[in-house]
Amino acid sequence: MPTLHLLAAGSNATNQLALAPPHPPNEDAYIFTPASFLGVPPGALPAGTMRVLDIRAGAGHTLVLLERAGGTEVWACGDATQGQLGTMEGAGTQFRSLALAGTPTRIAAAWATSYVVLTPTTPHDSAGDTVLAFGADDFGLLGGAGPDGTVSLAHLALPPLRVTALAAGPHHVVLSAHTLMGPEREILIGWGAARHGQLGAPPAASTAPRILALPPAAGIAAGAQHTVLLAPHAPAPVGVGANRAHQLDIPANLIHEEGGGGGLQGAGATWRATYAWTRAGVWGTGARAPSPSTPDGWIRFQGRRIERVACGSEHVLVLLHADGETEVWGWGWNEHGTLGAGHTRDVDARAPVCVWRGEGGRERAVGVWAGCGTSWVAVERDSDGPAGMLG
Repeated sequence: MPTLHLLAAGSNATNQLALAPPHPPNEDAYIFTPASFLGVPPGALPAGTMRVLDIRAGAGHTLVLLERAGGTEVWACGDATQGQLGTMEGAGTQFRSLALAGTPTRIAAAWATSYVVLTPTTPHDSAGDTVLAFGADDFGLLGGAGPDGTVSLAHLALPPLRVTALAAGPHHVVLSAHTLMGPEREILIGWGAARHGQLGAPPAASTAPRILALPPAAGIAAGAQHTVLLAPHAPAPVGVGANRAHQLDIPANLIHEEGGGGGLQGAGATWRATYAWTRAGVWGTGARAPSPSTPDGWIRFQGRRIERVACGSEHVLVLLHADGETEVWGWGWNEHGTLGAGHTRDVDARAPVCVWRGEGGRERAVGVWAGCGTSWVAVERDSDGPAGMLG
């Protein structure tokens, strides 16, 4: 029976990668290295883990959302000095489970602040979701959360909400939700830094969550000073906020320029760039992005199908299927070995490199995530499968 493993690479100054021995604590990892969870052998995930649903990482801490046989759980590691791991005083070099009074369904991480969405166990419960925030309150990132960490939305006079998307940049947060009672409404809510327009108008910091005058979106991504929204079946994402690095220079009919790749599968943001992708290619604009360095801004992977794309602080990972095998490619800032390529040289978007490849069909990458100088690959491995190789 296949087993699930989590590999990490990049910055590890505060043990935010939770690397398994014999990797030394507090030292960066230049290749993908097994992460360690409390109470299980190095490199293994907690018993009963079925999927790694999401990973979000701040400057020095990491949250992992796991699906286990008994439900979902959030595990955390890294820096806890500002309360970003909740009541946990310090996770040391291993992931530990957070004690939460509910079912976690979404997570996000700002610079030193964490967010968890709790959903009632009964899917149609009209009580709605609860948003928790804990950690640093710079720029009002806690959203006025009370002693129990609950972000209050009472001042918005809204019916109960179900959160459908959640994203945090270093200093701002945006969530998408729909109402559960009365006429159904799709609403965007945000708080934190806003002077560049990353929360729309007005460009003023919002310590209390506010309804944003922005179009509804199924997908949200947050850069350092901009926000990216993607509506279902849209021909292009919409960006708001800073544009000094041309991160908002998005063609209105982006999908028509790509040709042959089908509809947009998602959109993302690094600190100063915006990305969108189909099954055939990744398009980008802004710092370290391909446009205008490439003729049309698209990075294509001939003979391969894009499954997932992850945007970190200044780097990007792409999970590909090729001839029955899986590969992970990447580009961008690599000072801490962030890409897991075995070195610390930056990689140009015009020449992505393969940073992980399964061998012999017995090992498959099933997820990729990217954080603040950190990268993550979830790997499903047959019991007799070999370790993945660098490209």
